[in-house]
Amino acid sequence: MGLYDRDYMKSEEWQRRNRCLPTKATKLPAKSEEYHIQNSPKKRSKKVFKNIFWIILLFIIAIILGSCNISHSTSQKATDTTEQKILLVQTLKFDTETIDPSENDWHNLFVAAEYLKRWKSSDINNAIKVTPKELYKHTWKYIGKLVRLTIEVLMPEELPPNNSFSKILNPGKPTTVMLADIDIGGAGDAIQYHYAGPFEGFDAGDKVEICGYVIGKAKNTNRLGGTCYNIIIAGKYIKKVKK
Repeated sequence: MGLYDRDYMKSEEWQRRNRCLPTKATKLPAKSEEYHIQNSPKKRSKKVFKNIFWIILLFIIAIILGSCNISHSTSQKATDTTEQKILLVQTLKFDTETIDPSENDWHNLFVAAEYLKRWKSSDINNAIKVTPKELYKHTWKYIGKLVRLTIEVLMPEELPPNNSFSKILNPGKPTTVMLADIDIGGAGDAIQYHYAGPFEGFDAGDKVEICGYVIGKAKNTNRLGGTCYNIIIAGKYIKKVKK
């Protein structure tokens, strides 16, 4: 490099042209006016508020989406449960081939209990009206059917909640069993009605109207040592006719 060049580089013009000026990306001096403006408490609070706003907004959106999923899941579970119950009732069928319920582990009693869970007072209008004698003669025709008949109470008894029939027909509460003599057959033949409710409103000697599902005809031994038969009916309806 020549003397001219060295002298020129030392000159005021060269120094002025090649002075290092701060670019846009260069950090502003801490004491500059623009730095103070951008980092003022008001500016910082606006940034903080903006960040908090977006965080809260995202949190609310997450809650809404979560609630929708929970609601959908709950609704779906309720639907599934209802469908399962309907399917259960549809698949449960009375055994109309076995007359004595003890021979098939009282299957028909469990089926009747499921139907009685959905019992409505208006269901009595769909029941078959029958007499005790007719029911005794042709029991097999009525097994699994909803029947309606009038009987004279011979012996009523309230069964405690821990009784097997109570557990099936009226869980956690007592049931009532009553016998009604039938003027046909041998000694001890009777209608045995299991009512899914407490013993109240009637007594021995009363005439009552009952409605329920015919479970079958159970074979028993009477007090004389002979054989007798009880027609088993399970229901949720009893109405006193007269004394």
